[in-house]
Amino acid sequence: GIDQIYIQTKRYADGDNIGAGDIAISLAIESEESTKGIFITTSDYTSSAIQTGKYLGTRIVLLNGNELAKLMLSYNIDSRDEPVLHLKKIDEESFENQS
Repeated sequence: GIDQIYIQTKRYADGDNIGAGDIAISLAIESEESTKGIFITTSDYTSSAIQTGKYLGTRIVLLNGNELAKLMLSYNIDSRDEPVLHLKKIDEESFENQS
């Protein structure tokens, strides 16, 4: 009862997007060697890659750089807390109540 899951990752620069041809994991899923796959990139996907993902339906999950960063922050993976910067603002109402 355990599914085989293929994972493919690409570390690309911002703007160097993953195309449909880059998603080799889809071939393994289509040939029924696996039932599910996850493709993770630090960049993003072209529209043709997104269409390939939609064609494969729930059998493949495409995670781009923004989604990866959100997951990393949510689960504290390779992240750390930074000191909070407090911003001060003048309370203008205090000047209006003076006579």
